[in-house]
Amino acid sequence: MQGGCLCGAVRFEGRGAPIGVTICHCRMCARRSGSPAITAEFEHGITFDGDVTWFASCDRGARGFSPACGSALFFRLTQGDYINVGAGFFGHPAAVPPITPEIHVGAQPSYYAFAQGAPRLTGEEFLARLESGKP
Repeated sequence: MQGGCLCGAVRFEGRGAPIGVTICHCRMCARRSGSPAITAEFEHGITFDGDVTWFASCDRGARGFSPACGSALFFRLTQGDYINVGAGFFGHPAAVPPITPEIHVGAQPSYYAFAQGAPRLTGEEFLARLESGKP
């Protein structure tokens, strides 16, 4: 699966099978774009071409932006190879897999809800999954 930023200066490709789509309700993701992050993950990660500016948003990871148009594209962990990309940046959105979990559900504001019935994990449950090596 391939996609890119708003202006096309950064292009990327999901490697291997898509693992799923995660919705993150944490305050950091909400402050990144004004809404929850909806991201896709792939079996063998993501490769990209073009300049990406990385912002160390926390001690666990960094967020990647297109310096040309400002699109908030990626999140990667500081340790390991984990990286995800915003699900809306793909050229063919119909190919994006369904939502797997919603995470940081304790931080979710009351003004929205998703209706797909995906598993809902607290921040602590999600961090425990990460530490066990399971995205």
